[in-house]
Amino acid sequence: MPRSFDLRVHRILLPLLGAGVSTLGLLAACFTAPPPDLPTQVHRPEIIHDAVVPPEGVITELPPGGFVVPVHLDDPTGPCQFSVLVDGTAVPRLCAQSCSQAAFDGGGGDILLGFGLSQPDPTICHTITAIVASQFAVVEGANVNSCSTPSGAGGDVVTWQLWSPSCLTYDAGVLADGAFPFPDGSPDALPIVPESGIDP
Repeated sequence: MPRSFDLRVHRILLPLLGAGVSTLGLLAACFTAPPPDLPTQVHRPEIIHDAVVPPEGVITELPPGGFVVPVHLDDPTGPCQFSVLVDGTAVPRLCAQSCSQAAFDGGGGDILLGFGLSQPDPTICHTITAIVASQFAVVEGANVNSCSTPSGAGGDVVTWQLWSPSCLTYDAGVLADGAFPFPDGSPDALPIVPESGIDP
């Protein structure tokens, strides 16, 4: 064969061969370095707010059958804890409890948490809060679970304000931080008017 033909073949084949070797090298690099593990996504328990009993908001008495909080779990076998607080203070027997211990009905990924409360002081209004979470954070230095701070994926909250005829709150100005019980003022009485500061 003429030498010019050999040169033309080399000019064509050598770049193709080089490109093939480079491609194989890249493919080998792709296959030898596995992709990083994807983080495991933890879904927090979610309260089904439309089905809470009694409906969240203002209530005038403790429900005779107790409170019912429906909770949806993406993974029915996943972790779930709940706490109940009255006026920001945890009810000891209902602090970071396993959801399964309070569930009295269930099916699929939904469970019903049920709990009752003893009658709090009727002369003041109260805030009742139920919190669900995958897990509650550990209090630093105390090695005990927090009753109010979810960890990880977070949590969900439902709140009721317990109001009775023997308690009343009023707006104390900009801070709105005053309250007095009805024994200090009848519900039929005129509103309290501050003194003008001028002697009669």
